[in-house]
Amino acid sequence: MENLTSGATQTLVAGANIVDGMDININAAGATAGDIFLIQPTRNAALNFDLLVNDVRRLAAAGPVQVQPAVDANGNPLNSGDARITQPANSSMAGLPLAGGDIQLVYDDQGGATSGFEVYYPGSVPGVDPFDDFITYDNLNSATIAGSNVPSAQFATLGGISFNISGVPADGDSFIISNNTNGSSDNRNALSLENLQNLDRLLGGTATFDETYIQMVSDVGSKTHHAELNLGAQESLLERSREAMAEISGVNLDEEAAKLIQFQQAYQASAQVISVASTLFDTLLGAVRR
Repeated sequence: MENLTSGATQTLVAGANIVDGMDININAAGATAGDIFLIQPTRNAALNFDLLVNDVRRLAAAGPVQVQPAVDANGNPLNSGDARITQPANSSMAGLPLAGGDIQLVYDDQGGATSGFEVYYPGSVPGVDPFDDFITYDNLNSATIAGSNVPSAQFATLGGISFNISGVPADGDSFIISNNTNGSSDNRNALSLENLQNLDRLLGGTATFDETYIQMVSDVGSKTHHAELNLGAQESLLERSREAMAEISGVNLDEEAAKLIQFQQAYQASAQVISVASTLFDTLLGAVRR
């Protein structure tokens, strides 16, 4: 297989092959030596672009889950500490929306490095069921309470959610992570989408969308200029070839007119020779008759 742009070649095998991110499955049955296939995966990509959403309310600008401190039935806060949890970001939609209940974080103050949040997954009840996971959080450590990140690996099966905890929680303080049902006044997902322009996601993780676009425009401009120069050179060669052909096969009117006069004068001279010869012949005959 040859990349017609870069000239790079790759030998494909029967079965599955991965080429520039494409899965190419080779089935040799019925193939004949010399068969050629042209693959143009993005040739009509822009042609098929279409606007599917024309109602801004259908844009998924909000995050799929939200976190709130625990409150009583009247909406009054129950936590006595000053701990804060940022709204979760998610790396996938696996396990989302949450089914069977909410994720509950209950702080267990053990007086030091062994303290942390007991994690109850949907369906587990704090105080009744054993906790499903544990997030270490030392409320006596100034570095921890300044801001401690909970990575997405902690909740890999639940959207890979991640968030930041800061402040000093009190024993028994709890937070509820639930589905963001209405998503009003929430643009986390839109901000994450906007931030993609600053992340190295293209060219093997070495360039942003902006940098890749600039490089693509520069590459297209360079190739266009090169093509224009080649076109000018080829047109010049074509014009020279036409002139050379015209010199050989063309008709020069001045030259032909000169030759015509030359032939006319030659004809007139030949006629004059014939006239003189006829006069001499007649004179000779007359002399003989006498």
